[in-house]
Amino acid sequence: MPEPGNPQALNRYAYVYNNPLRYTDPSGHCPWCLTIGFGVLIGAGVSYGVQVAANISQNGLTVQAFTHVNWAAVGAGAVAGAVGVATFGVGTAVLGTSLAGMMAAGAASGAVAGQAAIATENVLSGREITEGLGHPSDIARDAVAGAVLAGVGRSIDIALIRARYPGYYSRYISEAELQAIQETGLLRGGRPKETYFTINRFETAKEATSRLALPSPPQYRVDFQIVNQPHILGPQRVRPWIRPIRSGFRAGFGIEYWTTDPVKVRIIHVERLK
Repeated sequence: MPEPGNPQALNRYAYVYNNPLRYTDPSGHCPWCLTIGFGVLIGAGVSYGVQVAANISQNGLTVQAFTHVNWAAVGAGAVAGAVGVATFGVGTAVLGTSLAGMMAAGAASGAVAGQAAIATENVLSGREITEGLGHPSDIARDAVAGAVLAGVGRSIDIALIRARYPGYYSRYISEAELQAIQETGLLRGGRPKETYFTINRFETAKEATSRLALPSPPQYRVDFQIVNQPHILGPQRVRPWIRPIRSGFRAGFGIEYWTTDPVKVRIIHVERLK
């Protein structure tokens, strides 16, 4: 199992977590791959649930409350969920994973998903695909809803990350940096500029490279405690990056902390990555 603490990793038969649009999984151990599948299920489930609730409120709890629904609207919800998740992923790659970036990506995602839902319901109901599309009030409403949900979701995510903080960090490094740390006791050998680290534990260089959007595959994971008092920023999710073809797509959404201060550490464990 690639991530024992991640419920999405429990289904080992789901290829790239049912998200082949964004990911490939040559090794069969790729996390973060059920995203679009969850989007479909959530979109369809919300649409169906709202209709069932309305039926029950009007006519009571009957079998018909669960069967007399607009299935075109359910299909539209499924498409909206998939489109919303996909566009949110693209949006964060462009706009970043700060609060402002994720809310902007959520706004774009909400607006596009709303229009996709209208077009899908039109097709499934036998209407012209363009009927009802492009109304500014609908687009604005969906954009605001998407931005709010993205902002709330990010706040909850950060709270959960902080709650699971294990008391030490990890950094994915080359053999040269490992030697520099052992010689100086400082990450990056004490060189200036930003120093990034994480609380994610990856067993393979490929997974670390993708999830942390690293410029090249690392050789080691070093787990450490910080023994001085640098000003640490974060946590936040790593921004997905689209790099040149030779380097490929970096999925991002790992966890990152960073500081511009020297980071003096006590090494707990060094792991050679597969």
